[in-house]
Amino acid sequence: MKKLMFAFLIACFAMVVTSCADNSPEGVVTKAAKFLQEKDYKAYVDLFQFKDESDAEKVKEKKAGIVQMLTEKAEKNPEDMTFKSFEIVEKEIGENSAKFKVKFIRENGTEKIQSMDLIKNEDGKWKLDAGK
Repeated sequence: MKKLMFAFLIACFAMVVTSCADNSPEGVVTKAAKFLQEKDYKAYVDLFQFKDESDAEKVKEKKAGIVQMLTEKAEKNPEDMTFKSFEIVEKEIGENSAKFKVKFIRENGTEKIQSMDLIKNEDGKWKLDAGK
């Protein structure tokens, strides 16, 4: 019984640590880069925070438009949107905002540096700053 309780406590601790790590600025940027690498544009856009999210339908439309734009860009220029790896090359983290530069290495070996700005939303979660 003690072993079972100990295993349960370890599992709970692991879930807490994992959930906290995912909400760190680095965790959000890493997730965003992985979603771009995997061409999962919907998941990428779900990490966005818009300035005004009071109208859920309007936010949904904005996100759908961005997903469509990224999908079309990937279809027209697949070499520009296909990455074999990425790394965070610069970061500046404040209390409620963060700025990152991420280097994406394309399949053909060329590199692209992309800026990712984050903000902490009302719920204390780090999100990609979509502005607008």
